[in-house]
Amino acid sequence: MAGPGRAPYPPLTLTAGVPLGAGFGTQDSTDGLHATNGVTVSGGAPGWATASGATATPIAGVPGLTADNAVDGALQQGGTGRYEVTVINDGGAPTNGSPASPVTATISARPAGVTITGLYGSGWTCNLAPVTAPRAEPASTCYRSDPLAGENGEEPPITVIAAAAANAAATGSETVTVSGGGDAAAPATASAATTILPAAPAVPASPSPDPAVLAVTSSHAGGWRQGDAADAYTLRLSSARAAGPVAGAVVVADTLPPGLTPVAMSGAGWTCSLAPATLPSTATRRPPPDTFVPQPSCQRPDPLAPGAAYPPITLRVAVADNAQPAVANAVTASGGGAPEAASGSDPTAIGQLPLLAVAGYPSASGTPYAPFTRGHGTDTIALTVANDGYAATSGPVTVTAALPAGLTPVAVSGTSGWTCQVATATCTTRPGVRLAAGQRDQLTVRVTVAAGAPPSAQVLLTTAGGGQVPAAAIDENNDYSTVANGGEYTVPAYIALAR
Repeated sequence: MAGPGRAPYPPLTLTAGVPLGAGFGTQDSTDGLHATNGVTVSGGAPGWATASGATATPIAGVPGLTADNAVDGALQQGGTGRYEVTVINDGGAPTNGSPASPVTATISARPAGVTITGLYGSGWTCNLAPVTAPRAEPASTCYRSDPLAGENGEEPPITVIAAAAANAAATGSETVTVSGGGDAAAPATASAATTILPAAPAVPASPSPDPAVLAVTSSHAGGWRQGDAADAYTLRLSSARAAGPVAGAVVVADTLPPGLTPVAMSGAGWTCSLAPATLPSTATRRPPPDTFVPQPSCQRPDPLAPGAAYPPITLRVAVADNAQPAVANAVTASGGGAPEAASGSDPTAIGQLPLLAVAGYPSASGTPYAPFTRGHGTDTIALTVANDGYAATSGPVTVTAALPAGLTPVAVSGTSGWTCQVATATCTTRPGVRLAAGQRDQLTVRVTVAAGAPPSAQVLLTTAGGGQVPAAAIDENNDYSTVANGGEYTVPAYIALAR
């Protein structure tokens, strides 16, 4: 405006520039965080310079949901297939993560004759049937309320399992519609074109062959005795003549009775192990694997004609010293297409042997376990010899008390049937005398104790002979102890000496 008496000012020109692609309440297509507004001022007077300025204006982004939808190959009439749907946010802001407006994916169309039978995805809540609570949702819908990052953020995929009817159309499309999460735009859809192949031609059923029938046996030879190291069972597996052939892997497993331990197992063409066995399931036998007790077993995959037999299996076992007189071996066979397992039993007689034991304790002045006195009269060592086996001894039994320095034998005696020698502190059963199973005999060794004897002494008790089982143990607790077969073994008897 001009002053009094003056000419009017030249006009001013103000030019405001709005960036390309920007608008009120929208974001710049080149910058999702802000838009830049430019202003230019010119005129006013001749020769005045043109002024300009620019201001960055923040633009709020919004979610923009879309989806990727794909079919996993062609479907087939009468078969099943699957689709995979991925929900994507390509907007400039994350979804709002509100339970009141969750991100929702709905199968809105599918090929004719195709039924949705399964719907799931990590973090999604999916419903095959329409629901009313907690939200009203149509059929085949998945939704979630957590925020989804913008600029191509993706939710975990949704797997859609579809079943095609026998008369399903040859082609069609499965369509998914996504919405919610604060996306104000119209719901977005994505389709997956689907090819549905004709049903496979029916294969005429062929008559089922007769199943295999297994037979298994266990046998042994010779006289077995306690203490044997490698007695042998022979296991044989055959196929019944009037049944079908054996096809597929077969397993032969042996269950030994108490007192028998597997040592080795082998057979031509067989793969054998003494480890716990896992047997094939059959209609009658589904045992769990035994992870504690070894079960000898062998297996092989080759077929076997009806009426034929595989090469035999040899199972060598050790017989324990306490094996019972009569035991029975059990063997089973399964697999090979046989619906039922086969089993066999082998009664086995075990020859019994004697089992010798010896123990001793000091007895001073007639008092059991009383300490001896140095340089004072005589004291007694009481011995017990026992046959803890299941058979009488088969030869002479000798018991010797090896005395330490300071103890001198003066008398050695035993119950009837024993002959004793003082000089060696030894007793031996008389010819023809046998210690019956369970028999216990008492022996006595009287000694003098020198004045210079040590404060304590150990008397070693030795037994030998009798044909006992080959086992040994030290009697440290005055329990009856076994000794070596045909050899010697010492058992300590501890004696304390009083001053």
